[in-house]
Amino acid sequence: MDQKLFLIINSLSGQTIWLDKLIYFCAVYLPWITVAFLIILILSKRKWLEIFKGLFIFFSAGLAWFLAGLFKYIYFSPRPFMELFVNKPLFTMEVWWDSFPSGHAVFFAALAGSAFGLKQKKWGLYLSTMAIIIALARVAAGVHWPSDVVVGLLFGGAVGFLLGHFFKRVFPKKDN
Repeated sequence: MDQKLFLIINSLSGQTIWLDKLIYFCAVYLPWITVAFLIILILSKRKWLEIFKGLFIFFSAGLAWFLAGLFKYIYFSPRPFMELFVNKPLFTMEVWWDSFPSGHAVFFAALAGSAFGLKQKKWGLYLSTMAIIIALARVAAGVHWPSDVVVGLLFGGAVGFLLGHFFKRVFPKKDN
């Protein structure tokens, strides 16, 4: 099932140069743009609690990413281009053995989960959209299996939400 779904999504690449450029942009540059946008948003806040919330969102994403990284050292999972020699990824990967779960999916889903846990619905929806786009682009680019990104999105979202909810309970504010 994972392989069939991968082949369907990955078949988007190699069709046109413009679609390949879009997939590459979403898989490689969109994560950096999203992080930069979020940093600018956080630094533009005037209240220290709002800045601290923003930093906490990054902390929760970093913690989720770290925990997923620990799991990768325990569980060996090659990337699709190492198992299926029919696909050529849109970009090269220096590390080919740490596919499961997707670190990008974990990190960006944790950002979104934290925003939801902090009751920031608008930012949670925006970051969820970015997480899904980035995750799908990485499958289409041929560097992750669909299961890598699905588990990454679920794990990151859960860790982020729980930490955001914890933060909200530790630092309650009357007007939220």
